[in-house]
Amino acid sequence: MITSHRFSCSLGTISLYFEDEALIGLDLEGSAGCGERLMAQLARHGIDPAAFRPEATPAALAVEQWLINYAAGSKDPFTLPRKLYGTPFQISVWNALEALGYDEVISYAELARRVGSNGYRAVGTAVGHNPIPIIIPCHRIVRQDGIIGRFGAGDGTETKRKLLRLEGHSY
Repeated sequence: MITSHRFSCSLGTISLYFEDEALIGLDLEGSAGCGERLMAQLARHGIDPAAFRPEATPAALAVEQWLINYAAGSKDPFTLPRKLYGTPFQISVWNALEALGYDEVISYAELARRVGSNGYRAVGTAVGHNPIPIIIPCHRIVRQDGIIGRFGAGDGTETKRKLLRLEGHSY
C-alpha cells in the first residue's frame, strides 16, 4: 500500500510518503522542484507517484509526531521504519548522514572520507537527492570553508539555518 500524509507544523508544510508502513519520502514544501525531484526519484525505482493515496496511517501519525517533537527541541533518535530507494552509493551516503549526531556538522569532504570516496562532488549530489530530509540530516553538511551552503527543501538556506539553530548550532 502506498500512502501519503500532509500536515503543517512550525517547520512548514510537510508531505510524507510511505510504502506500507515504511517512510520513503519527505517533502518540506517551499523549494521549487523539491517534490518533483522526489517523485521522479521514486518513479525511477518503480513507484508510481499517482498511486499515493492520502491517508493518516499510524505510521504517518507517528512520523508527524516525531517531527513536531523535533521542531520543539527534542533530540530523540528516529527509530520508525524507513526504506531508501537509490543507488548503492547514494544509500551509503544517506546511511552515513543518518549516523551523524545532533552535535555534528561536517563538510562534504569529510562525509566523502567517511563513505570511502574521493569524490566529494558525487557525495554532494547524493546528499542533494536525499529523499527524507530532516530525518536523514543532510542539513548538517556544510562547505569545507564553513559556509552553510545550499539546501534543497523548504525555503532553502533559511530552512537549513533554522534546522541547525534548532539543534544548537550557531549558523
